[in-house]
Amino acid sequence: MVYAVGTPLTKCGKVFQPYWFTITGVTPTLVDGQVKVATSAATGFAYPIKQIGKVDLFAFMDAGIVQGAAAKLAVPYGGLAAVHVGKSFVLTPSWERLGGKNTFWLGLGRQF
Repeated sequence: MVYAVGTPLTKCGKVFQPYWFTITGVTPTLVDGQVKVATSAATGFAYPIKQIGKVDLFAFMDAGIVQGAAAKLAVPYGGLAAVHVGKSFVLTPSWERLGGKNTFWLGLGRQF
């Protein structure tokens, strides 16, 4: 489970602008019949690239700590699309690259 909050960097009132964000995550995994839990916390920057209708494209980079068997510093990068659904919901498919591994995410958010 991942929880993320994005804050606009400017006060222009537009949705399509740079964002500063924080991410907190808890990931349970099953290892040798036992549940192990890894936690993570990161902060980063998302930069707007292009708008196509109701879809906003962003590139992002963040840095954070992953805590599991041992703490590690992680600096992934990637991209995401903010697909506006109705007046206040946002569907966010995204891609992240870290250590030669690609991860794909799908999120649902609320815009205030």
